[in-house]
Amino acid sequence: MFSSLGNLLFGQSLNLDDDWHVYELRSQTYRLQLEKTIESELKEAGLIEQLPAPKGDGFVSLKIVDEHWFELDNSHAYLSTVRSYQCPSGGWSKSIDYKGDVRKTGQAFGPEPRYVSTFDNNATIPQIRLLARAYKHMELKADREAVLNGLYFIQDSQYPNGGWPQIYPLIGRYHDHITFNDNTTAHILHLLSDIKENHPDFEWLPEEERQSLAETFKRGISCVLDAQIRRDGTKLGWAQQYHARTLTPARARAYEMKAISSRETAKLIDFLMTIDEPSPEIVAAIDSAVGWLQASQINGYTFGEDENGQKALLPSETASPLWARFYDLETNEPLFGDRDGSIHTSLKAISEERRNGYGWFVNDPSSTLNRVRKWRAKRAP
Repeated sequence: MFSSLGNLLFGQSLNLDDDWHVYELRSQTYRLQLEKTIESELKEAGLIEQLPAPKGDGFVSLKIVDEHWFELDNSHAYLSTVRSYQCPSGGWSKSIDYKGDVRKTGQAFGPEPRYVSTFDNNATIPQIRLLARAYKHMELKADREAVLNGLYFIQDSQYPNGGWPQIYPLIGRYHDHITFNDNTTAHILHLLSDIKENHPDFEWLPEEERQSLAETFKRGISCVLDAQIRRDGTKLGWAQQYHARTLTPARARAYEMKAISSRETAKLIDFLMTIDEPSPEIVAAIDSAVGWLQASQINGYTFGEDENGQKALLPSETASPLWARFYDLETNEPLFGDRDGSIHTSLKAISEERRNGYGWFVNDPSSTLNRVRKWRAKRAP
């Protein structure tokens, strides 16, 4: 099938023995499917261009979605709207306001056309979780199909080495990188872990699907372990994003350089600690990343405004530990980037706009280290 599609659609013969070629063809096929869907809908609706999708910042919290939530007058309308914005690939776009009407024929699948579909900004995973819970309570076929298509999207978008891009079908640039930034990979793996551990919301999944997704989870974990940065044979932390094929750290936006990222490292440690009966490899990854965080913390400073209203490190005897967002891959010096792509070792060297408009120092790892202590105590014989 893929061979004939490759010749028909792209005028080329792809080596189907190469998993990467198969992956690329599948992505191109989904991209073509999306374009044909849009073209067909525009023709049907008599439109020249797509109607804009409503933009919103929030998605219903699963903490309030219980059996009573499904009895609310607006809950069924909300679920219908969520289903209506599922993209042909099976994923969802980001920043959609689901409190309005269902998606119309000829309407965009999301406010930003290039993010169709995406895991960015916590997209796709919450939709799958909500609809899975809906199917558990109401057993509507539409919810079941939407969840299965969303799970197939996770599998289809997974690179042969186990990682995931930010956007799928692939669109190019840094969006194709394996993305740990903003918990993108961690959210996917949390979902797959819940399915693997037979979470109540997914008890209805067929065993065949469950086993297949367990393999997807296994490959994802392997990618996380393989991506851990090493220096002189010592494992350190993780970068925000990686080149898909080489698993080497990659830059994203101009001011987000190739570097070890303290926040992403902390969040990946948090996820790995949730795994029941972790393998020796997982424990070693946690221990080494914790060691790097401890060695990289900055004491005696807060990150705030100086006397000129500029963000800066300010001396403080009572300050909690801080970490730079980015550390040099070789020297472990804190790094700061600007919109022109330049990289600096001094915060004062970058433009005022970037200096004051980005979180160059974070304290997230502090709470992670506290959780590590509890995790180790729980595991102690």
